[in-house]
Amino acid sequence: DVLQKELNSEGGQNVFQDRFITIRNGRYVVPVARHKKGEVSGIVHDHSNSGQTLFMELNKTLELGNNLADARLEEDDECRRIRKKLSEMTRERVDELILNQDCMKQLDGAFSVGRWGCDHDCVVPTFSNRFSLFQARHPLLEQQLKQTGQGDEIVPLDVDIDPETKAMVVTGSNSGGKTVAVKTAGLLCAAAQAGFPLPVDERTEIPCFNYIYVDIGDEQSLSENLSTFTGHVKRIKDILDALNSKEGKSFVVLDELGTGTDPLEGGALACAVLDELRRKAELTFVTTHLGAIKNFVHNQPDMVNASVRFNPETLTPEFKLDIGQPGSSHALAIAEQ
Repeated sequence: DVLQKELNSEGGQNVFQDRFITIRNGRYVVPVARHKKGEVSGIVHDHSNSGQTLFMELNKTLELGNNLADARLEEDDECRRIRKKLSEMTRERVDELILNQDCMKQLDGAFSVGRWGCDHDCVVPTFSNRFSLFQARHPLLEQQLKQTGQGDEIVPLDVDIDPETKAMVVTGSNSGGKTVAVKTAGLLCAAAQAGFPLPVDERTEIPCFNYIYVDIGDEQSLSENLSTFTGHVKRIKDILDALNSKEGKSFVVLDELGTGTDPLEGGALACAVLDELRRKAELTFVTTHLGAIKNFVHNQPDMVNASVRFNPETLTPEFKLDIGQPGSSHALAIAEQ
């Protein structure tokens, strides 16, 4: 108020550069033209970038500024006293506060999972010795399609396997959904065991696995001197080593088994890997294009072929999984299209 009266006074109109009040170094100041400095009684606290304006604390408000500075020091002391007291009170109840924080984290996680389940129309699956996914949707794919206005175009996945089956090999057309099918199965198994409801039909039953091992994608690496083939082989070796060293039920998902090398040798190696996984893993899902693997699986009582459906008239995939029969890659037809 005092400064505002000075700015608005008759004499102030000739002395002050502008009609505003600001703060410098915690003190209230007004702008004074440098050549008018001698006409103002006060202390210079700062100047403008050009140096033509000085920010001065007037003598008339010096005592008020001192009183305000004292009050701020007292306020700081009081804040420190309060924080010290609160810290002492907290220290006395630290065990209860930690317990309360743990409860809040669990509740926050539970509500988040519940909200996610409602958003994706999920149900809590039944755990049993049977692997049966009905109307399963990959949540990331579904979210992506919804964002682009194509939510109704997602094709749910049905996978119903006899408990005696140890491996399922998925074949069929390129871009037909083989990898998405096995990814969906692996992801939903992991999600269920993490306590998530699943975007599936309520008839769904899945086993409880101790471990889930996955080799999906090209592991080619210049820095690690790995080709596409050796990248896959290294991952498969790591999975087999883990199966040898750990007890419990394991679920293995391998994408494009046997690729990256001569088809005859790759197919033979893939059959050997499947034979080993049959003995060591509870369940294995594989995708491939190799005919040798299809023939091998056809002759194994505890393995089953499956294929992604393809419309030969429109040359388009239908993204449905047919269990019990292998499928053709339709590579030439798709390439021609």
